Amino acid sequence: MKINCRCAVFIIWWSITNLIMFAKGSAPCEISDIAKAETYFHDAFAASFDEKKMSSDSKQLMYCLKNKDEALTLAEIPKCVKPRYCLLCRVAMHTLISTFKQLKQVPQQLKPGILQVTQGLCRLAEYPKEYCADLINIFIVSDFQQSSLVLAKTIYLQDSILEILKTNDHITSHDICALPLGPIGCVQEPTGASVDPIKLDDFNFKSTVSVAYNKTWPTKILHITDIHYDPKYVGGVESEEVVKQCKKMFGCCRVGNTGKPDETYWGNYNHCDTPKTLLEASLKKIAEQHSDAKMVYLTGDLVRHHITELDFETLKADTDYVLGLFIEIFKDIPIVFAIGNHDTDVFGMFSSGSDSSNAGQSKVYKYYQSWIEKLWKNGQITRKPREIEWPQNGEGYYSIPTKERLRLIVLNSNVAYMYNWWLLADPNLYHAQLQWLQDTLARAEQQHQKVHILSHIAPNHYSLLPSWSQQFQRIVERYRNTITAQFNGHSHLTEFAMFYDSQKPTEPIGVAWNGGSLTPHSFHNPNYHVAMLESGKFSVSTLETYTIDLGKANKDSSKVPDWELSSNMTEEFRLMDLSLKSLDELVQRMTKNESVMQQYWRYAVKKGPRSVSELSGECKVALLCGIVSTDGKNKAKCEGLLKGTNWSQGTGICALQKY
Repeated sequence: MKINCRCAVFIIWWSITNLIMFAKGSAPCEISDIAKAETYFHDAFAASFDEKKMSSDSKQLMYCLKNKDEALTLAEIPKCVKPRYCLLCRVAMHTLISTFKQLKQVPQQLKPGILQVTQGLCRLAEYPKEYCADLINIFIVSDFQQSSLVLAKTIYLQDSILEILKTNDHITSHDICALPLGPIGCVQEPTGASVDPIKLDDFNFKSTVSVAYNKTWPTKILHITDIHYDPKYVGGVESEEVVKQCKKMFGCCRVGNTGKPDETYWGNYNHCDTPKTLLEASLKKIAEQHSDAKMVYLTGDLVRHHITELDFETLKADTDYVLGLFIEIFKDIPIVFAIGNHDTDVFGMFSSGSDSSNAGQSKVYKYYQSWIEKLWKNGQITRKPREIEWPQNGEGYYSIPTKERLRLIVLNSNVAYMYNWWLLADPNLYHAQLQWLQDTLARAEQQHQKVHILSHIAPNHYSLLPSWSQQFQRIVERYRNTITAQFNGHSHLTEFAMFYDSQKPTEPIGVAWNGGSLTPHSFHNPNYHVAMLESGKFSVSTLETYTIDLGKANKDSSKVPDWELSSNMTEEFRLMDLSLKSLDELVQRMTKNESVMQQYWRYAVKKGPRSVSELSGECKVALLCGIVSTDGKNKAKCEGLLKGTNWSQGTGICALQKY
């Protein structure tokens, strides 16, 4: 059941509004009671959308869902950004849950019944038959004559479904839609148990007193993220229809059918992931240009966006190739890896790593633990490296105390990802990790260590649950003197996020750097960062962005593209340094100067195809508030900044869809 919910949410989230056309009813599209709308849709579905068998209420609802030109309002959620998406999610999830409850006492009918509903929703959304079949194969496989690999995966998923439902048999459509659609205003918070607060150690002044160390720290760090390697990449330029289709199927560049393959030999902006040609050539060039780098921070998403192709064996094959390449090319450099939300065999399934059954992701975490050990020991053959400190539960997060008084803490933020369906079973799923983070920071503080935190999903990204962000904010506030930098990925943008004191909103207390992406997906120039660390303090003193102009590179497929210095942040924005004070002054400057906002957008999109001549007021608001939105749903800092702007803020939604 759980998997079916996830399947249908995918269908809805990626623009399903192509339902059956009905004659317009007399009532306007004003939904005063979502619960009644859920019933109307369920009745229409049960009637196979036969107009002769449907009530007038069901017909009217179907008309409102279909017709995008018809204004639709939800009385219960008046400020909803995309009411049609919200309503579609609620009614579809209600139908799936109702079907499960009706059939769960009859095991032999449960699977065929759920299959019928899921297939029906998928086909109503006008997805290709083959793609619907792929989704079904991932989530509910009906043909047990398939390969042993598919069968094994099916058993694993069925165990996950049973485990989730056994833990929480009161899941509602509201609960499910609160995860992926909460950020656009569909709901305020998921229902259910509240998340326990993290217990913070008391402040100890003695432990925060600075200790002088010899300034011998080698300073250069390479930050590479979001590779999204696609071993099946096909050169060529897809037709408009193919692009439209493959966007719905979460990945293009498999069926290039117009133009010459050489035109996209090094990659393709159009929703395409990283081909082997770009990956191998890029890593070799990066290693050659920065042979003096002392560590590589690799912040996740090694794997392609094609979620329907992934299983455990495919995940291992792709990951083995990419990480093996890193070890081969960066021969003398330790590599620190954070798991990304796509680095999994089943998208949206980040469960506990301590389970002994087929349910959950223990085998995935064990697989990555082995690789993480190899990556950290890379280049440290001549001396014994510091041992990685793993928590007892082994859920993909860990800590490394380096000999230079710098501790690295690597988080698995995917457990708080809005598509992690295990949160429906246990809202406290990530509590243990955050408590471990607090305890590890307390030890670092006592030992006068500075800390870098690595995590795939940036703390200001909307896809993190507000409750995680709020707890994380509390931890950063408490250990502001210990945490000197954070490094993230996920958004594919070269951004930064600022933390501020909750009691003194004008006082900056921390910064997180986003590394952008190696993949050109979607409409990005590939990039990586070079961070220079301030000697003895380990804060970032210089940040350089290197990019490949993909359009230029593809004009000559015989020449390996050059990585060029696109920007040095201090020079780009005329900053004295990259201290918290200077970065805060940059944020303040953005409120007064539209040209700085425009400049920051070009910087974030790596001066590539997504650059626009002028940002709308709505996009300036999204960009500015995105920098300071690190505290869940607390918008006080954002609202305070907006009061000081001297440019038009607009009244609608940012068309660039930054996130």
